[in-house]
Amino acid sequence: MRYLFLAFLLTVLGQRNLSGQGSPLPLGSQEESILSRLEISTGKPAPFHSALKPYARGPLVAYALALDSAQSALSTLDKEDLRQVFLSNNEWLGALPYPTALGEKSSRKSGEGNASSLIESALANPLYVKSRRPILNYFYPTPANLLEVNTPAFHLRVNPLLQFKYGQQQNNDEPYYLNQRGLELRAGIDDRIFVLMNIVENQAQFPGYVRDRYNQTRSLPGVGLVKGYTGFGVQNGYDFLLSQGYVGFNFTRHVGAQFGYGKNFIGNGYRSVLLSDFSFNYLNLKLNWQVWKLHFQNIFGELNSGFGQCRSWR
Repeated sequence: MRYLFLAFLLTVLGQRNLSGQGSPLPLGSQEESILSRLEISTGKPAPFHSALKPYARGPLVAYALALDSAQSALSTLDKEDLRQVFLSNNEWLGALPYPTALGEKSSRKSGEGNASSLIESALANPLYVKSRRPILNYFYPTPANLLEVNTPAFHLRVNPLLQFKYGQQQNNDEPYYLNQRGLELRAGIDDRIFVLMNIVENQAQFPGYVRDRYNQTRSLPGVGLVKGYTGFGVQNGYDFLLSQGYVGFNFTRHVGAQFGYGKNFIGNGYRSVLLSDFSFNYLNLKLNWQVWKLHFQNIFGELNSGFGQCRSWR
């Protein structure tokens, strides 16, 4: 009996194209908005529970591949949005699409593609696009990634995070200002272990209603430690650091875990009475069990009171 169980275990652990795979997408990412909109506009349900966020990149790209194969239901803009998803998550182009989620029969057997790793399958996909002129033949080998490493057992993506906004506020002498600089790294090992890390330094001046809330609670929504900032015409700005990091493990095709520092969201829309992303990042352990149409998720985390834990100084 124990040999039968061992054979079953090895069979399960040996499967590729795992259902709960990949590093998580940052909450509020462009890909999240695109696929959420297409799920509504096409009427084709995602093969994962879209109310549970952040999304894993693997199932998200597999759903995008399935939508792309049903091009009759997509506009030109929809197709271009899907191309952006494929460019930004090109390491998952080897994931099997989900035709059954679109009411179609699969033309591929579940075992197809298992002889090669996911990254090898991704590189062979016609949707994997290379840059025509990489910078110094090394930087931006593909349009969406500053650095890429692709081997059968390991893949790596490194990208800068940059954003600058400056504008005038109505009924306020100080400008609206946002200056963000950071770096993101994601990687995978043996199609089974996945890593995501990013860090962003911020200087900002928000609209008046955000300052009113800060003066009342001494904390910014979604931000931990804050200090004062002046410059570029800003006299009462904020300086803060944001970072998150996760390590994910796929134990079997349907069971996985993530451990790290970040946020989770359960619900639909921008806010949720179940679990919102209004808080600051927190240490958490997440277990995912996905069988058939059932998704059971355990989240173990620690939340701190903003009044007791968030400090500020000038």
